[in-house]
Amino acid sequence: MTRLRSAAALALFTLAPLAAVTACSSSSSPASPGGPAGHAEARSALARDTAPTLTDAEKQAVADGSDGLTTALLGQLPTDGNLAYSPFSIGVALSMLYAGAKGQTATEMAQALHWTLPQARVAKAYDWTTLALATRADDAFAVTQKRAADSNGTLSAPDASNFRLHVVNSLWADQRMHFESPFLDTMAVDYGAGVTLADFAGAPDTERLAINQWVSDETLGRIQDLLPQGSVSKDTAVALVNAMHLKLPWALELTASSTPAPFTTSGGATVSASYVGTVDSFGWYEDASVQVVRVPLAGGKVSMIFAMPKTGDLKGFEAGLTSAKLAAIRTGVANQMVDLRLPKFRFTSSSISLTTALKALGMKAAFIAGEADLSGMGSTGNPLYVSDVFHKAMVGLDEKGVEAAAATAVLVSDASVVLPQMTFHADHPFFFTIVDEPTGTTLFAGRVTDPTK
Repeated sequence: MTRLRSAAALALFTLAPLAAVTACSSSSSPASPGGPAGHAEARSALARDTAPTLTDAEKQAVADGSDGLTTALLGQLPTDGNLAYSPFSIGVALSMLYAGAKGQTATEMAQALHWTLPQARVAKAYDWTTLALATRADDAFAVTQKRAADSNGTLSAPDASNFRLHVVNSLWADQRMHFESPFLDTMAVDYGAGVTLADFAGAPDTERLAINQWVSDETLGRIQDLLPQGSVSKDTAVALVNAMHLKLPWALELTASSTPAPFTTSGGATVSASYVGTVDSFGWYEDASVQVVRVPLAGGKVSMIFAMPKTGDLKGFEAGLTSAKLAAIRTGVANQMVDLRLPKFRFTSSSISLTTALKALGMKAAFIAGEADLSGMGSTGNPLYVSDVFHKAMVGLDEKGVEAAAATAVLVSDASVVLPQMTFHADHPFFFTIVDEPTGTTLFAGRVTDPTK
């Protein structure tokens, strides 16, 4: 058993019944009531690194890894119906686990999740990306506010509540869990997370509901019931959770059509959909099989990219979508006048287990009790392994802008040039991504096969 070596850290044993969560150095601070829903919280005394630096090569590795994870996951997720998922949220949650993985477990995770950086630098890369994203909403609001001020009253002042890009992490642990202090330090320094002291052994469903409520609160109610009934048990030792919420207006004004128009679904049926659109200059890419348009959101640093196969065969397009192809699409767009028409839609994908998908990608040892090596995280006295990974996402689009949210939980148990005009009428199934342009990070991805559902 690991032991605390400071009087302050020993307060973990006395402040709350759940306070047996321990670390093995004096870098841990006492439990406090500052956790979610009145839970006590303990954390490393180290502060968040708010100014991490990455080399240009590391930044390129972040973008390449994002493209790789986006396409790898797409190939393992349901192939029918509307879909939304967040490669970034999934990556963040699993990277917290990766900080405590060793040996074959760590090797498989890196390969499956397309991480090429050294293990310690993966956490730093996610810290860098998350902190970059934290500036996007304020920057976009400032740009939009100035644009309104310079319009001599033709544009209304923006509403600050429509500008949000929020990413937050939490770590929940049962009283029997004893953490290694380097792991807790990494959680604090690179993820801004402490340990929420939970009673998984005594009240697993109560804690499941508390995690779900925390996710709901952090996503402003957009992600509900991330963890389904029965997913948390008395054997659960740790839950590593990421939540994110994006809400931004368009950079250019889109107008809602006054009359519905047809949309051909993947099944060949025709439904009546409401559309928004405009004619303006947008990023454009086209080859023999696909048309792509990049539509910037306010501030210009986050964009929504739409890829529509010319034949309507979205399954075929997705099956052939590689990380290199995705990167080429993302970086290969050039300004072009486009007659843009997009269907309004809003849907939430069901909470899904990623266990099968991650195993198929090669992350196997982490899910096997006795083979998983998560010793860098800590111990309960019994071997730790990943019992499940749950993910849920939503996305909506209308004339005002885009809203998307996602959450991921990793459960650890023991036992001005005049241009020709193009046309992009998204009236049949299409694939989409929401990309942070400066970092090349895919924040959300998915497909729309029927905007009326």
